[in-house]
Amino acid sequence: MISLLGAVVSSGCLSGAGRESNDIGVENLTDCEAGEAWSPFQGGPRHRGRTTTTVGSPPTVSVTASEAFPSGRTGFVVCDEKHVFVAWENTDVVHRYHTETGVIDALSLGDRIRVYPELHCSTLVARTTSSTNWIDTEAWTQIEQHSSAGPFASPLVVGGRLYLARAPGIRAYTPADGELWSHTLDRVVTGVAGTADTVYVVSSNADGGRLVALDAESGAVRWETDRLGETYTDPVVGTNLYVSNAAGELFALDRTTGALEWTARAASRSGLAPMAVDGDELFVLDTAPAVVRGLRAADGQTRWETRVRGSSNRDTSSRDTSNRDTSSRDTPSRGSPSDDESPSSRGSPTLFPPVVTPQRVVLGGGGGLRAFSRSDGTRAWAETGHVVTSPMGVTDDRLYALSPSGIIAVE
Repeated sequence: MISLLGAVVSSGCLSGAGRESNDIGVENLTDCEAGEAWSPFQGGPRHRGRTTTTVGSPPTVSVTASEAFPSGRTGFVVCDEKHVFVAWENTDVVHRYHTETGVIDALSLGDRIRVYPELHCSTLVARTTSSTNWIDTEAWTQIEQHSSAGPFASPLVVGGRLYLARAPGIRAYTPADGELWSHTLDRVVTGVAGTADTVYVVSSNADGGRLVALDAESGAVRWETDRLGETYTDPVVGTNLYVSNAAGELFALDRTTGALEWTARAASRSGLAPMAVDGDELFVLDTAPAVVRGLRAADGQTRWETRVRGSSNRDTSSRDTSNRDTSSRDTPSRGSPSDDESPSSRGSPTLFPPVVTPQRVVLGGGGGLRAFSRSDGTRAWAETGHVVTSPMGVTDDRLYALSPSGIIAVE
């Protein structure tokens, strides 16, 4: 069921803007109790992408519209228990949507938002092409704004530390100590993930990619590898560390030593879209053809694979491949198109990172929202009335995403 709701828009204000300083305002990142249900995943691909939220089958879907929202752009969504914070790539405004009242507040940052913002308790860290911005999400004011070069990787808060990609490498901060350490890299930082004791940093250029594991407390190198190739995605932390490259290869590395556990390859060189992991299951999107796969996280064997129909309303087909190994010894099967599917209809719809619920794998993209069974990949439901233009954010009882129509809420 889909309904369209209106919204009231008000504006926020700026303070402390434009100050040139090496102090990036980390004192604004105060200690607090992070919600366990949401802390592993904030809408971007670098975390696990799992939630305890149970979505109905079929779900209830509503859309909150606003004339203030731009159309036709990729967006960002992060959530807390009272608000949904949304922004669009290469625009300068962040919006706060009150889930109870429907009011939408707008706050201009003065420059184009470059990467996914990070939410920590009541502080939103947003990076533009020229600055790092600290936003109080309750007062809806910009606490501080500090000059910094435009990043290629999103900020990350984990284990009480903030990690920022700042040329020529990565820096770690804590509220108590300010800058804790920095690590210099000879390539652009393109991805960051972490645990309480280790931060994993991907740096890359046209000559290839490098992944380094750093001690979270000291910044000391624990291990590094340059076998990944050109890589522009955040790693995903699970049983192993998972990272894909621009050539469609997926690497599973031992988190402690960096040893290669297994590899898999996409069906084409167009590559693998972001993935999600929950326990011993890994869910991977192959962009051409658009296929979602359930893998065993420990060894990379494909348990099932299902074609995603993009914008089509035709039923998806799934196949159980639990006995087939898709590690470096084999290339995963593309699956067979249905008889009525022409080559021109087998394009690569935009797909965003999946969200894994206790029973479903939920995908958003150019074909709307679709859910598949975690156990065998069969199609659970599809809502194709709205194109999805962002990864999903999650609260205790809803999934949120953006579309050209507004903010989509799924429950």
